[in-house]
Amino acid sequence: MLTTLGNALKGIEELPWQHAFYLPVRSDWSENSECGIFDPDDVDDDAETPAAAEERGLKYALDVATVRDVFLNLREQGAVPELPLLFEAVCHYYDHDAFLVIR
Repeated sequence: MLTTLGNALKGIEELPWQHAFYLPVRSDWSENSECGIFDPDDVDDDAETPAAAEERGLKYALDVATVRDVFLNLREQGAVPELPLLFEAVCHYYDHDAFLVIR
């Protein structure tokens, strides 16, 4: 499935947990960045990236289960995980391999 990062984050609770987010090689992602949601196991024998992601220049970023954990962590901290905050928290997790702590 090809979409934007923002749309994928808005629908995080409906995405298959075994799939992964594929995004452009990190420059500056935005909510409008192209995003592929693909099964990372759906690859040819000699490939590491699903063909649809490879064709678009998208690389593995995070699995859906991890992004769901980021979403749930925001809720556990008492935040309403609306898109701007969820986007910030996902980028923070990607950069630091840690949940965003809300002050």
